Amino acid sequence: MAAGELIVRLGLLLLAPGALVHAAVVDPPPILYITKLRVKPGRLPDLVQVESERVETLRKARWPRTMISSVSISGAQELWIFARYQSLGELAADLESIERMPELRTAIERLDRAEAGSIESKHSVTATYQPAISYRPRFDWDEVRYWEIIWVRLRTGHHEAYLENRRMTREEHEKGAYDTHQMMYAVQSGELSGTFLVIRPMKELSLLDDLHAHNDGEPETPQEERKKVALFGESALSEEEAFFRVVPAMSYTPVK
Repeated sequence: MAAGELIVRLGLLLLAPGALVHAAVVDPPPILYITKLRVKPGRLPDLVQVESERVETLRKARWPRTMISSVSISGAQELWIFARYQSLGELAADLESIERMPELRTAIERLDRAEAGSIESKHSVTATYQPAISYRPRFDWDEVRYWEIIWVRLRTGHHEAYLENRRMTREEHEKGAYDTHQMMYAVQSGELSGTFLVIRPMKELSLLDDLHAHNDGEPETPQEERKKVALFGESALSEEEAFFRVVPAMSYTPVK
């Protein structure tokens, strides 16, 4: 197992539901590290068993980080694991920490070998936070049960048109004052350049029913809508969306 794969297992800081009662409302991390596992048909129960054992291993080792795991409920069956970092330097610090804990490293490597039989593929990406195009990014992580995640791939040289589209979206959200949250991230490594992630945390999936009934919380004029559509058509190559459910059994919180 590569060291980079071990980082995401042990360096996870996004807060699981009920994980931190205090200081649950936090700013989005400057660096988001995501590991994506494509699950083999019928093997999710086996994967849950392995990841639950991983949680127990971390707990016994008193690892100081928190991990959150989420399973897709639309699209291909995937497990996404999020990691939160202030800088890439913190990733390096975790690597050094792991090297000083050989027993834990050996246990995690054994679990990764067991995990391999239940997945078709696995890869990780790093992404950087985009505050200028995010909306109400601070929220109570303890209450998150679902995620809506949209990833958009842009045409080369058309980033500014997409950023203008997102700025308009943020301004319209602010006018409508709809009670929702969006974090915007630009992929830094691990996928094609020009990939953006729109991440919406939710207490209930039914939030989207109400959101769509209110025009996605955007009180735009027909002229504004036409401009946004034109900007998106100019800048985007593709767009994909999926819903994810947080799985507490595969998440971990350190004992304080």
